[in-house]
Amino acid sequence: EPDVDREKERQAWESQLDAAAAEVRPDDQEILRPQGLRARVRPTKNSLQEDCGILPSVIDLAWLWATARRDVLLLGAVFALGILLTGHTMVKFLTTGPSERWQQANCRQCRHEWWDDFWRWRFRVRAARNTGTASTEEQPPPGMVWEWGDAVNDTDWFGASVDLVESVVKVHADPTLGPVLQIGCGDSPLPALLHQAGFRLAEHLDIAPQVISAMRSRYPTAEWPGLQFHVRDFLAKGARPPAHRFGLVIDKAGLWDWLQDEAPETLPHLLDKVHAALLPASQQPAYVLVTKQRPSQLSQTLVHIAVGAGSKFHVEATLPLGIEGVAWAYVLAPTL
Repeated sequence: EPDVDREKERQAWESQLDAAAAEVRPDDQEILRPQGLRARVRPTKNSLQEDCGILPSVIDLAWLWATARRDVLLLGAVFALGILLTGHTMVKFLTTGPSERWQQANCRQCRHEWWDDFWRWRFRVRAARNTGTASTEEQPPPGMVWEWGDAVNDTDWFGASVDLVESVVKVHADPTLGPVLQIGCGDSPLPALLHQAGFRLAEHLDIAPQVISAMRSRYPTAEWPGLQFHVRDFLAKGARPPAHRFGLVIDKAGLWDWLQDEAPETLPHLLDKVHAALLPASQQPAYVLVTKQRPSQLSQTLVHIAVGAGSKFHVEATLPLGIEGVAWAYVLAPTL
């Protein structure tokens, strides 16, 4: 009897197996597929998707919409963050300005206080020398190094103002084109020499009030009509716009030299300001630069500036100045 029962069970199992095999389609038989490939599992009859024929598409669409919305929100957040960072950078740049950034660096001559100390020392030395009360020449304040030889005891740095006016300005500039702008005038004799050479309208700028006061006393308007002296930081943000009205800009042992020494990264800003001060290039204005840089050095500097900020000027003339062999004059014309 036990054997008969086992035989019946075996026959029933084989019948169920045959029936199940008959219901399976050939493309769903895992045994027919190569090892490693997976057959797609068909949903059971009890699944929600089988019971609701239209529901799968609704679920899929809802899932896709939720995913797309999440991605859009994420991209929008990233874009908004980029706009905020860019706006913050631009506002910081516009409100701070390039000149304030150099003042935060190790640039002593970019600070007004440095020039106040310098000119106090210069005027004390000159007063003592004129009155004969100085037994020995007072040394400059710490950090002030002189490289101009005999110019230490002279108001005409490089000793080249006469040569500059006669050999450069009168040859390459037109006094009828427009007024002259001198940036960093100091107390040199250049204003008088320019006035006598026919350049009667001129503005001379310096950041040291004591210098401008001395120059106004030296050149009273009644005797020197057309000469103006102003306390002004030519590079500072918010300075009076020059509005393309000058036929000639002169920088003699001034901004170019001390920026080259202590803050060369700001030279493009200086050229931008000079370019904005000059008349349009079509009227052939000139930027006359007197500097310690020799021609090869100036050429390298201008090439470096052109690579980073574009070329606004080209050199039209080069001349050595004075007997010291230190100063060079360059006539720079704005690029058309």
